[in-house]
Amino acid sequence: MKVLFLNHPEADFGEFYLYNGFCELLGAENVIDVPFKRSYHGEVHNYSGYPRGYSEGEPLHWGLVGTGTRGCTAPFEYARPRAGSERSHEEVLDLLRSNAFEVVIVGSQRYEALRHFDMLRPEMRTDRIVMHDADDFEDVDFYTSARRNGVRLYLKRELTRQWFERPWSFALKPFQFSTIESVDARCDKQVDVLCAVGATHPVRAVAQEIVRSLPNARVEVGYWGWSRYRELIALSRIAVAPRGFGKDTARRWEIPQFDTLLMTEELDLIEDHPLVDQVHCVKYRDGNDLRTKLAWWCEHEDERKRVAEAGHAHVAAHHTNVARARRVLEWVKEVYG
Repeated sequence: MKVLFLNHPEADFGEFYLYNGFCELLGAENVIDVPFKRSYHGEVHNYSGYPRGYSEGEPLHWGLVGTGTRGCTAPFEYARPRAGSERSHEEVLDLLRSNAFEVVIVGSQRYEALRHFDMLRPEMRTDRIVMHDADDFEDVDFYTSARRNGVRLYLKRELTRQWFERPWSFALKPFQFSTIESVDARCDKQVDVLCAVGATHPVRAVAQEIVRSLPNARVEVGYWGWSRYRELIALSRIAVAPRGFGKDTARRWEIPQFDTLLMTEELDLIEDHPLVDQVHCVKYRDGNDLRTKLAWWCEHEDERKRVAEAGHAHVAAHHTNVARARRVLEWVKEVYG
């Protein structure tokens, strides 16, 4: 199976997790990313601002055109560089016309991914198209071109009940962040409670303040590096994962891998294979509830281990990048046959 993966130049966690999952599942040679995203292939690269006066249907080569450097997209530290080479616009068209792809994934709802979808859609010979939205917004902004072109499967990270229960004409599926790998990493726990987040949202500041007040607890802010971040989680008995501007956070899927008890907010998200309170994690309502539950779980090590180990098994089974890719293919079969 070959997949055409349309993406956007900016760093996008959800897009990367989905791309990485398909590379692991199918092999990177079978996942063709267009436009070629150099950060997926181990390179740091600049991407340009949107060009003035580009012609409709004309491909945009990041870093080569535009009004000036817009930013720098580096490889995620934990990302395994993927082999691959940039395909010309004509090469991509030839692949589409020869029906080389069984599935097309629009990896982001951002400008460049959508523009390339519009540009390439007339040449697509498959109707198995998947729209993916991993941004922080709750509303379902199902791209008008997708409706016009008969797309029937939309994956939504920040999916709340008010949107999920509407009578959509397409299949709307919950699609949270995930973790890049299944880890079997156990070590002696030296820290009771960890909160490794910046105060980028008011609820994160509250969580930091509460954890700082506890004995044998650590609050880590700033940039630690991926290896150090993993070490901090592995050394901790409990780790607190408050929301950011998006409710779903990658920490919810990373923490349980290390037999560390995940303590996370009660979220009103619709989720696939959700984490269950006091089965796979512990959920809290607000700062007072967090303080009370931290005190209890710090004193009950056997219960903490039970829930942490169940959380580890649940994430390994359902919430790795590869598990997400498999789930997408299940839904493709369900929706498109």
